[in-house]
Amino acid sequence: MHIASIRIRNFRNLADVTIEGMPAAAVVLGENNSGKSNLLHALRLVLDPSLPAEARQLASEDFWDGLPAPFGGAEVEVSLKLAGFDGNTNAQAVLADSIVAVSPYVARLTYLYRASGRSTLTTSSRDDYEFLIFGGNDEANRVRSDVRRLISLRVLPALRDAEGDLASWSRSPLRALLEDLPLTRAMLQPLATDVTAASESLLRVPAIRELEEAILARLLDLAGATFDPKASLGIGAARPDELIRAVRLFVESGRSLGATGLGSANLVFLALLLEGIAARRSAGDIVSAIIGVEEPEAHLHPHLQRVLFRYLLRSEPALIVTTHSPQIASVAPLRSLILLRRQGNSSVAATVSGAGLTDEQVEDLERYLDAVRADFLFARGVILVEGPAELYLIPAYARSMGIDIDQLGITCSSVHGVDFAPYMRLLGSPGLSIPFVVVTDGDMDTVASGVPGLKRGAQMLGLSDRRRVESEIASRHYAVARSVLATRGVFVGRRTLETDIALIDPGAVVAAFNDLNSGAWVRTRFRNAVQRGTTRAGRKEIVGRITLRGKGRYAQRLADYVQPTLQPRYIRDAILAIVAALP
Repeated sequence: MHIASIRIRNFRNLADVTIEGMPAAAVVLGENNSGKSNLLHALRLVLDPSLPAEARQLASEDFWDGLPAPFGGAEVEVSLKLAGFDGNTNAQAVLADSIVAVSPYVARLTYLYRASGRSTLTTSSRDDYEFLIFGGNDEANRVRSDVRRLISLRVLPALRDAEGDLASWSRSPLRALLEDLPLTRAMLQPLATDVTAASESLLRVPAIRELEEAILARLLDLAGATFDPKASLGIGAARPDELIRAVRLFVESGRSLGATGLGSANLVFLALLLEGIAARRSAGDIVSAIIGVEEPEAHLHPHLQRVLFRYLLRSEPALIVTTHSPQIASVAPLRSLILLRRQGNSSVAATVSGAGLTDEQVEDLERYLDAVRADFLFARGVILVEGPAELYLIPAYARSMGIDIDQLGITCSSVHGVDFAPYMRLLGSPGLSIPFVVVTDGDMDTVASGVPGLKRGAQMLGLSDRRRVESEIASRHYAVARSVLATRGVFVGRRTLETDIALIDPGAVVAAFNDLNSGAWVRTRFRNAVQRGTTRAGRKEIVGRITLRGKGRYAQRLADYVQPTLQPRYIRDAILAIVAALP
């Protein structure tokens, strides 16, 4: 069973957010203050059995800021649809009163916070508000607490004290696992006797007896005979019912969790939590469990993030992870991604499932989204380019224009070729709806029109725009075709990036080449080729000699020489366009 859809109204910065078609394992991405934590807390209002009633009684700051005033008749609503329990008869029985569809089975649970019947619409006090949780479409069908217990949501907050929880018997997930073991008092009594005997022997050691006497004397001095607490040293877990509490989990061949890192403590905590849920499920104590993990990357090594969540996202039946981590995003199934993005004083949600990607495109994109490239999923805007040269040069040209794309949240991302279509589908609407532009070479080496690039750009557009661009190309109105493409976010060069730059800034092109080549002969040949850059032979030699040194390496050097007044116009226009498109 998993959460299949969510609708949240008027809760914190989630004015009206609907997420449909959620997968069993969902990864929620978003920048700071986009509402990821609020989304998880909204789920707790409906499903978390550990959340007390007082915590479900909201405060004024829990209302969306865009309302005229908190309370005052405004309502907060969190509605969930649960799916994936067609073969689970226990879940069907527990949710019988909440089922809204049977083929496949879907149940609806709703939390509603509103003015009570005795209040007026002008009330401004939480004392006049009440919450109710109901199933199906009938408010009178109240959901009992045992439903939340049997269909359990457990959320691990981002700043959890895993080490402290593991050290505390009352909070440790190890406690439930140990207490559920079939251990009787009769089985533990002989062990407790042995522990008592060993403890008494230890306490008779002279050094320990001297320490005990010193402590008792100090207490007597502090409190006097009347208030003396009559303390003594002893060994815990001597009684059978306490013996099990002495069991601890050690790591790294015997080290306590307090002596290791926060990453190990969080890993152990998560393992114990998952084992406890599996045990409760096997015992029939719960019929389903949904796990929410908030920003798990805080204490985990990058490699461990990938290993752990590659396992979790493909093995846990119901999981919701919120994250800033490209490491986790890189191993997530692409269709599991959900993006929360701020829009004004609220947030909106977008899903990959709406992008209309084919299975083959999904597979290609998943291979692409390694830890280096997955950061474009967190960007406020994206510049899609062909290869490594643009990755170095476009940020440099932007800096020369006084634009820091990192500060603006813009990512320059290479598709390593010219197949832009899957990335455009992923980033566009109705996909993740992240603003983007495409920068591509013209690839024409006989005239200055860049016809191959223009034709390639036309294929990236909708039918009407594509036909218009193709018509302009056929009429040799290349400037008009290039202009139409630019208005649709596709910016096409004349030939290749390097030769386009050589025509407008030959000094920078030669200086960068000389940094990588010490031979006088090869330097002279390259300079002569740049001077002949208007000829096909000259351009061929420019590209050939740069390719020998590596386009990416050369672009790194060239980035040191870029000037704001000497750059390809299509590069400049692309940078200005993505800046203007930012939300």
